[in-house]
Amino acid sequence: MHLKKNKYLLGALITIGVLIGNQIIIQFFLQKNTQDSKTINLAGRQRMLSQKLNLQYLQRLSGDTVNNTLLKTLNNWQKVHYALINGDSKLNIKPIENNKALLILANQTPKIILAGQIVLQKPTLNQNKILSKNQAQFLIAMDNVVNYLEDAANKKLLFIIYLEIFLCLLTVTLIVLEFYLFYKPFLREQKLTLKKSESSESKLKAILNSTTDSNIFISPDFKVINFNNAAQQSIKVFYGKEIVFEQDFKEFIIPGTEDIFYEEFANCLKGEIISSEYNFKKHGFDIWFCNTYFPVYNNLNQLIGVTFNSTNIDTRKKAEIKIEEQLCKLKDIAWQQSHLIRSPVVNILGLTKLLGDKLNLLNDDENEVYTKLIQEVERLDVIITDIVQKATNSQIGN
Repeated sequence: MHLKKNKYLLGALITIGVLIGNQIIIQFFLQKNTQDSKTINLAGRQRMLSQKLNLQYLQRLSGDTVNNTLLKTLNNWQKVHYALINGDSKLNIKPIENNKALLILANQTPKIILAGQIVLQKPTLNQNKILSKNQAQFLIAMDNVVNYLEDAANKKLLFIIYLEIFLCLLTVTLIVLEFYLFYKPFLREQKLTLKKSESSESKLKAILNSTTDSNIFISPDFKVINFNNAAQQSIKVFYGKEIVFEQDFKEFIIPGTEDIFYEEFANCLKGEIISSEYNFKKHGFDIWFCNTYFPVYNNLNQLIGVTFNSTNIDTRKKAEIKIEEQLCKLKDIAWQQSHLIRSPVVNILGLTKLLGDKLNLLNDDENEVYTKLIQEVERLDVIITDIVQKATNSQIGN
């Protein structure tokens, strides 16, 4: 059971690990995709800046724009170009990873330098033609760069989609396998254990309810945890009220016996089994009970309460009392036999023996009567002695 539970936990941890790994991988590629989108955006912006530079140069040639504006556009154009090649922390951009696009960009560096040289010189129509041709070639090259970047980004996005589908299917497969290999057997085992527990509890309850002894399970703080039918009926008969779960058992302690009960209960909580007899003389009853306290332990061998068992011993106890009374009477009879009756017999026996000194004065008939008298007195003494001996042995045996 413990091994199956560990397998189930292992399966759950694997599934959770796959889900976390799934999210980490997806977030990684989404971050890469975001970076690619930003790179494509900047690459597309380069095309716009190259055309803007060409337009502003023409406007400067015609006197419609100032040199500072043109230089600012040139600076932005050059900065982004080198950022795409080498990366730039300020722009939060990494170098392009696509080798074809990177090669094209590197080949455009001379055009970037040439455009910068033209802008820094005095504008002329000839320079304008050179710049226009330079920018047109740059524009075509950047179109190719953007196409390569977009194609690579689409492939990454498609890979992410396939990967997410794969990981999703893998996760579902693991969950299904875990359910059938671990969780379902674990549930089946749990249900079987529960049924066994319920069956054992039912049997135990049936056994407890079949006995005439009252059984009440009491927590260390005197709360009623459980009880059998006999206890329920006894409480109703002797106290005139119902016993319920979580009720304070102190309500059923017989007045005048509180100290004894608390002492016995405390000793039981120390692990002792306590048993005592009590004569219940309340509400018109006169019944003897034997009360026994049993310590109750859980599976971890921790003491969790006390079972209070009360057995009706009225018939046996009153029979013992009656026998005790009879023994007392027998003892009195034995005392009377040994002192009140045997003493006169001993006296008579002594007197008759004294008469034996005058047998020569008696005739034959008188002598025969005397002999029989002696025999009967001695026989009576033997009978009395035997009765006293039997009474004495009976007292010693009890």
